[in-house]
Amino acid sequence: MSFEYAPAPESRAVVDIAPHYGLFIDGEFVEPIDGASFKTVNPATEEVLADISEGGAADVDRAVRAARTAYKTTWSRMPGAERAKYLYR
Repeated sequence: MSFEYAPAPESRAVVDIAPHYGLFIDGEFVEPIDGASFKTVNPATEEVLADISEGGAADVDRAVRAARTAYKTTWSRMPGAERAKYLYR
């Protein structure tokens, strides 16, 4: 038996890492209401990889409102097979 190896998915050879990531709420990236963020670091090199937005309670409320709206208007009416396409893409 032989194994094939590929670069790790977090390798910069495989993916471009943006310098900043916002919160994904209601289908788009947004900044946190209080502006909080933290740095993510490569544990092997201690290189700062990106600045990540940190959601607070108000951001959670905003995300829950968006999720409830999506459920009421679109998601609950969508057939299960169609929802599966979104979940497994």
